[in-house]
Amino acid sequence: RGRAQTLLPDSVPVAVELGRVLVDLGAWAGAEAQGERILSREPRSADGTYISAATLLGQRRLEEALAVLEAASGSGVALTPELQSVRAEVLVLQGKPQEAEQVYRAVIASNPKDGRSLAGLAGIMLGRGKAEEAAGLYTNARAERPADPRIRVGLALAKDRMGKRDEAIRELEGIEGRARTVPVMLALGELYLKANRAGEASAVLAPLVQRAPQFARARYLLGSAYLAGNRPDHRAG
Repeated sequence: RGRAQTLLPDSVPVAVELGRVLVDLGAWAGAEAQGERILSREPRSADGTYISAATLLGQRRLEEALAVLEAASGSGVALTPELQSVRAEVLVLQGKPQEAEQVYRAVIASNPKDGRSLAGLAGIMLGRGKAEEAAGLYTNARAERPADPRIRVGLALAKDRMGKRDEAIRELEGIEGRARTVPVMLALGELYLKANRAGEASAVLAPLVQRAPQFARARYLLGSAYLAGNRPDHRAG
């Protein structure tokens, strides 16, 4: 895809495809650039609006994400189920899960295969302690968005809460190394610790702490892994 972007720098379809992949991977800087490229050529593009709003959402820039959606709606862009799903995610982060649930369920009623809404509703169910229902929703979401590591993390957490820790670990182990985002590595490291697999936890977490020592959670988990593995001299500082 990178080569395609180089060969066709003004191609909106290529920018859309690349932008969506980057959003799924949480590569926000690259996704933001693709969204801007699309909207500069097609200001009323629903795809460009989605990529831009989803990117801002991923960076917790909630007011900016809402502003993008409102501007699009005001200019005549139809709020597709995908854009409604982004709006629902903003509501969740604003502490309004009941309103978000209504949006998600409305989207799913119109499109039962909307992976983002399925995953969003799953997250709400997981937060309410309904792990089995969440796991079913995450499984359906994964079928629609197999490249989205956030869905895999959610499914793993749901399985763990159902007492299926080995399945949860295998779910995250199945993500290729280059696609292992920070949340994936944190979740896998923590699951290894819970399963008394300190060595494997250390192997996952140490590179993360080296690359991003500012992540206090990663440092804490790595320190716990070293202690569990009887290596107190290697505790993360």
